[in-house]
Amino acid sequence: MDKRIRFFILVFIIVSIFSILVLSLLGTVGQKYLVGSKYDSRAHRSMVSVKRGNIYDRNDRLINYSVFDGEKYIRQYNYPSLYSHLIGYVDYKYGASGLEGLYNGTLQGSSQVSDWTKLLNKVNNFKSGEHLKLTVDHDLQKRSMQLMGNYKGAIIITNPDNGDVLAYYSNGKFDERKLEEAISSEDSVMLDRVSDGKYSPGSVYKIISAINILNNTDNLDYDDKGSIDIGDGSVSNYGKMIYGKTDLHKALVHSLNTYFAEKGSPYTDSLIRLTEDINKIIQKATGGKYAFSIKKGNNEFKNGILQIGQGEITASPMTINLTTQAIYNGGYFYSPRYVDYIITNDFKFSRKQNKSKFKLPIEKWQADYIKDAMYDVVKVGTASGYGIGENCGGKTGTAQLPGKKYNYWFTGFVSGEKPMIITIVVENIDEMGYNIPVSIFKSLLEQNK
Repeated sequence: MDKRIRFFILVFIIVSIFSILVLSLLGTVGQKYLVGSKYDSRAHRSMVSVKRGNIYDRNDRLINYSVFDGEKYIRQYNYPSLYSHLIGYVDYKYGASGLEGLYNGTLQGSSQVSDWTKLLNKVNNFKSGEHLKLTVDHDLQKRSMQLMGNYKGAIIITNPDNGDVLAYYSNGKFDERKLEEAISSEDSVMLDRVSDGKYSPGSVYKIISAINILNNTDNLDYDDKGSIDIGDGSVSNYGKMIYGKTDLHKALVHSLNTYFAEKGSPYTDSLIRLTEDINKIIQKATGGKYAFSIKKGNNEFKNGILQIGQGEITASPMTINLTTQAIYNGGYFYSPRYVDYIITNDFKFSRKQNKSKFKLPIEKWQADYIKDAMYDVVKVGTASGYGIGENCGGKTGTAQLPGKKYNYWFTGFVSGEKPMIITIVVENIDEMGYNIPVSIFKSLLEQNK
């Protein structure tokens, strides 16, 4: 009996010690990661009891702020719907999304703030958050919305020198003040098409297909006949145009489906590995955001159309933008940088947010080869005739959907004193032609002058 009592006492002591350790960890380490996060119910309550910090664009234009109505703080949106996917919303019931959620602890002063803000809140017996100064240019963001009009799709503009996100627009959009209506909508307005849109990339994927061909063969010559039979199907150029003697450069410039389907098919396994490697790097750079999804086809025809961005492959506009940035930079890109500075409540101190550099499995000579072809796309290729400047390059893309619908892409760059990488997709269009995103690209250039 004494042995049993001693055993139960020992078990009780061990369980008690373990419970104390668990509670201690939850109160220290756990609190560090939970308090101030968008998943903490206490954080939801503090969203109306704390004066959240302001959010400004790169030129100090006020976008979001909080006002006190006598009982609680209410978040104000100077530009409803314009930043709904990038900056997001703040709501007592639904929490916070976008940058409002990512920087929730900073904005409400509960975590991830400077010692100076902690001291001010303690001295003043009042909790207020720090402010965000974004990298986004409000005028470019507004122009993106105007140019997209009623087209569903996305526009993402980045600076290749540092990763600054200059515009981030997803359409459909929602009004942050009418969340119940947006959440119950069947029109996919809550979907962030920039980072989470799963689009068939069409011919913009030929940028990666070209890298794969360069990795596997020195024989870049080809005799184009406008159409080829491959497996149990056929692949044709747009309008079944015949280009005769050609090479990879010309195939990129004029977007020859036949060239990529025939020259790339023998190296399908290599293409999948390359895409998956790029996918891993971009996901790491974007915090696990959606990038590429690719799957090898079960027959020759499906593997042929995979080379031209059709079939078992999807990509997000952000992924295509960062890949284009790597082409422009000679193989590397910067992770998207949304916040330039975090500023204390009294505007006396600020903390600049760092940039991170990532290398894709693309050699500089390969990037330069494709970059040169992208310049010619604008000069004499599929994007010529629109009056786009000499300092620009790009790649058009058309992805055919069921029911004779199309997604149209353009991803390109602007070199010079104000370099930009611009990626545009418009979805579910019922007329043939990629002039819509090319025209949007040109208009955005005029806005940036």
